Amino acid sequence: MALQKAAKKKRRYISKNWRGSKATLFLVYVYDPREPVLKSDGPYQDHSVAESIMHEQLREGVCSWIVSYDG
Repeated sequence: MALQKAAKKKRRYISKNWRGSKATLFLVYVYDPREPVLKSDGPYQDHSVAESIMHEQLREGVCSWIVSYDG
C-alpha cells in the first residue's frame, strides 16, 4: 500500500467523470499520531479493497477511515 501525504498545494480532486459518472469511489484516510500528517490512499471502486486497507491500519493501532464519493 502506497499512502500519499495530503499537501495543501498538491491536492488531487476526483472528477465526477472518473471512469463513468455513476461510479462510487472510496478513499482511505490514515492519521498516525507518531507522524502527524494526514495521508490518503486510493481511489478504489471496490469497497472491500478499501475496507481491507482500513482494517490493516486499524490492526496496527493507526486511526483510519473510508470516505465514499457517489458519482
